[in-house]
Amino acid sequence: MNIKDKAIRLLIESDYNIIVTGKTGAGKTDLILNCNIPDSHYFDFVALTDIDWRKPGWLTEESFCDFLPQIIHANEKTLILDAVEFPDDLSGSKIVHLIKTARKSGKRLIIVAYPENARQVLTLFDAVIHLEMSPGREYITYSIKMATEDTNE
Repeated sequence: MNIKDKAIRLLIESDYNIIVTGKTGAGKTDLILNCNIPDSHYFDFVALTDIDWRKPGWLTEESFCDFLPQIIHANEKTLILDAVEFPDDLSGSKIVHLIKTARKSGKRLIIVAYPENARQVLTLFDAVIHLEMSPGREYITYSIKMATEDTNE
């Protein structure tokens, strides 16, 4: 089984909280949408925040309270939060609090973020799936990092 298949299997079959990282165009959203993850609710924050062009198209600390009711009252077990931006200072972060307490509410999180912005929160997740586009944009490289394993392809 190749790394991409392992990543897909991890997203579909596991109960892990997972962060998916990669730069623009690496295929993060396509990977998530093509998995058809069962019992999941997909939050596309680029589309959901499109109503005000002056604010970033992300789930941020500033926009978190606008979406909190939708997130915590979702009936599905797996919540996919696509386009999350973490603050520089994590102390008191509402997004970090959600990550740390999701399991207590019976929820599983899959979060999509840029790698530069997510570095400081990677240890909060059971698995990290990183996608990287080759320099010539011919192929995508997948890597999976878990507490006990590090796999690349």
